[in-house]
Amino acid sequence: MVRDPRKKRLEKDKKNKIEKPPNIAQKAANLAKASARHVSNGMKSVTAQTKSSRLAICNSCPFKAGAEDNPTCNKCGCFLNIKTGWASESCPIGKWNAGEPLSAKKTKPSGGCGCGKKKT
Repeated sequence: MVRDPRKKRLEKDKKNKIEKPPNIAQKAANLAKASARHVSNGMKSVTAQTKSSRLAICNSCPFKAGAEDNPTCNKCGCFLNIKTGWASESCPIGKWNAGEPLSAKKTKPSGGCGCGKKKT
């Protein structure tokens, strides 16, 4: 069986191809969707500890681009300093999820049982 050298080269190029960041229109669409999720989630933020751990994950990711003080994600195009702080957002390749990790959540709110009713 004779292999086509062009096909072999195309397969190699496909494996080694670095994904291009989204274009400006796709970045705008992604920002609009993320902003809508953030607003519908009550504009909740994560704790500083969660944001820091998310940024640490992003810093080791091959899709991270840009300067250290203003990094972006080449997968979704988001500004990581913003996206990692929003509770409604998650990593586009699944390295971290929306919300707080279970270890960061309080199991019982201070001052009550957590049902939301006042003691009488």
